[in-house]
Amino acid sequence: MARQLHRVTASFIRPADNTAYTAGDEISSNATAGSVVLPTFNVAGFRRVSIKRASLDVTPASGNTVVTAFAVSLLVFKTADAPTPVGDNVTAPIPGTSRNKAAKFAFLAAVWTAPDGSSGAGASGFNEVLPAVPTVNGNLLEFTGSEANGEVRTLTAYLQVTDAWTPLGVANTFNIWLDLELEP
Repeated sequence: MARQLHRVTASFIRPADNTAYTAGDEISSNATAGSVVLPTFNVAGFRRVSIKRASLDVTPASGNTVVTAFAVSLLVFKTADAPTPVGDNVTAPIPGTSRNKAAKFAFLAAVWTAPDGSSGAGASGFNEVLPAVPTVNGNLLEFTGSEANGEVRTLTAYLQVTDAWTPLGVANTFNIWLDLELEP
């Protein structure tokens, strides 16, 4: 069967506070580790997943986004390989063995656009990138088990600040899109 191209999306809301993030902090849906729900993407029916591009949109409840110093890494894992979340605004050390299993995307501070296409602040900030540093097998994530035997074929996204960032004291919605090439 031929490869198929798909765009999948997931989102989460970051808690409303203005506590500064430092490099390595997790951005997630809850400050309490056990309550974090990481964004997931369903790839059932496919064995090989190549992530071609990732897009990220940040929309604060205030309608005024702070993206001037917003640099983050998006790591995408097979859900079975995803690290356990530590909570929003908590330093999230990800061991090299886990990083080697992820597709990685680097969203740099200087290239966010507002809804009107201008750079800098606006009602939301949008950025899209190609894979930053490929995994050992490129940006390919491969499932080796059988769905008939219970293998769950989902991907999980993990967002981590790569430089200091101070958000406004409002909730921020993070929308993540992945452009995938899927193979049965």
